[in-house]
Amino acid sequence: MSNRALPSIEYRELAADHLPDSKRVRWLFPGLLVGLTVAGTYLATHPYPAFGGGLYLEMAERILGHGYALPDRIPKYMADGVPFAYPPLGFYVVAVFRDLTGLGPFALTRYLPVLYSLLYLVPFFFFADDLLGSSRQAGLATVLAATAPYLLQWHISAGGIVRALATLVVVTGLYTGLQLFRTGGVRWLLSSTVLFGLLVLTHPVYTLFFVVSYLWLYAYFDRSLLGLLRGAIVGVGGVVVTAPWWGLVVSRHGLDVFLGTTGTHGGIGTQILELFSANGPAVVLIHVAPWLFEFTSPGTLIAGCWLLLAVVSALWLAFRREYFVLVWLVLSAVIVSKPRFVNLVGALAIPAFLFQAVVPRLGRWTPPDYRRYLPTVSLVLVIVAAASVGVAYTSSNLDSHAGSQSLPQFLDDDHTDAMQWAKWNTEPGAGFVVLGDTGEWFPMLADRTLLVGPWGVEWHGEDRYNRQLSLFNHLSTCSTPACITDYLDRLRTEPDYLYVPRGSYTVRGMEQFAHAGLHAELTRSPVYDLVYQNDGVRIYRIHTPPETNRDGAPS
Repeated sequence: MSNRALPSIEYRELAADHLPDSKRVRWLFPGLLVGLTVAGTYLATHPYPAFGGGLYLEMAERILGHGYALPDRIPKYMADGVPFAYPPLGFYVVAVFRDLTGLGPFALTRYLPVLYSLLYLVPFFFFADDLLGSSRQAGLATVLAATAPYLLQWHISAGGIVRALATLVVVTGLYTGLQLFRTGGVRWLLSSTVLFGLLVLTHPVYTLFFVVSYLWLYAYFDRSLLGLLRGAIVGVGGVVVTAPWWGLVVSRHGLDVFLGTTGTHGGIGTQILELFSANGPAVVLIHVAPWLFEFTSPGTLIAGCWLLLAVVSALWLAFRREYFVLVWLVLSAVIVSKPRFVNLVGALAIPAFLFQAVVPRLGRWTPPDYRRYLPTVSLVLVIVAAASVGVAYTSSNLDSHAGSQSLPQFLDDDHTDAMQWAKWNTEPGAGFVVLGDTGEWFPMLADRTLLVGPWGVEWHGEDRYNRQLSLFNHLSTCSTPACITDYLDRLRTEPDYLYVPRGSYTVRGMEQFAHAGLHAELTRSPVYDLVYQNDGVRIYRIHTPPETNRDGAPS
């Protein structure tokens, strides 16, 4: 296996990419310009942040309330709260911003993810430039990283206050890791160790991607005993410097708090075990195939084609005996099992494929007088196409989230008004069942306890997480009072209020519509007493008669 950079030296000389730093950096600006366009579109079309971020904000508020000491639990998410076992760095950053600027929760969850998503394009460009040996290709790769659908879904939305920050740390660590395994410099060893420690304090899934990537960087670019020692120092050093945090969490909640969460959200690394089981490759393919072949709408077609293009590009490089990106793609898909990382890695392969395979073949069919313009025209067309996808995705004009809006807002004015009413007009110890994804924001905005939902419950272990997720999904899609009553009976505590959206809402990001007769039937039922309503929400007080039948009427 060669130790050379990608792509081939011959192509780099043909492209005249041996540029001085002052000229090399100019290729960063197309990515930044496209990133700013995509970010501006998102902010202009989303008065409220996309997806959920209430739990993250609640954790930052708890940190502030404890004078920046690490809290023991996060109350109001479930009757007994959830353990504060999350890596805390992102929440401390939010707490500092909140403390110093006084920005409200919606401003923080709209602007911080955008800021992080723009910042991580800078180290990504320099990593791509050093890896590919082509500033032009690195510039295009940066454009693709700024517009890739799955990266936008997870990073520019509200949860990006943690995930986009983790990506900034990861990409910076990839750059230092590449230098470490190529040169062995002490400064790269120290910076990589610090970055790994910061990532351990930020997000577990991104930490896994960091580890997988470093192992592959070592295997491809170094393979020496000294390089292995350097990699071990990065790993052990990062764990040691974060010991005050994870040691405190283990002392409070036991080691099971970390072990139990590994089986939730699809599991961490579980597919590598499946790969070596009976029919393992087929099982893993079943998991991965929906990313590539979910062509149920224009949006899913675009996202799927993006991933397919990344795979085809990596296979083409492998055909040329340049295996780095293909193996990295496979490791990311199988071990980490999140398409956002395939988007990130795939952005490095696509430019080489386009400008070494596609453009030269197009040149054979282009008149000689225009052939010299073909690379520039192709570059502009690809950038415009990528930017168009990014703009369409961030404006929620792609029905790409399982046929629903690409970046749905869980909140609107009606929901925030209803939560404020609950905050000021219900007893402080009241327990609520909230139908739909709006519930993720409810404890933070209403300051009342949410009794059903999966958010944060992963730290209680896989069984409890799966039970809460099932209850949430079933309750949120009920179309009759009997259905709601049935699932409420399965709770281990009695709720005081039922919060039901009207019209359109989302469940796990999928668009739903409230059943036309549901509210009328709830209003007639003696179990549910309407206490608040606006155009988008109704809140019911739940009564528990001594005996009721399945439809909520007295026996």
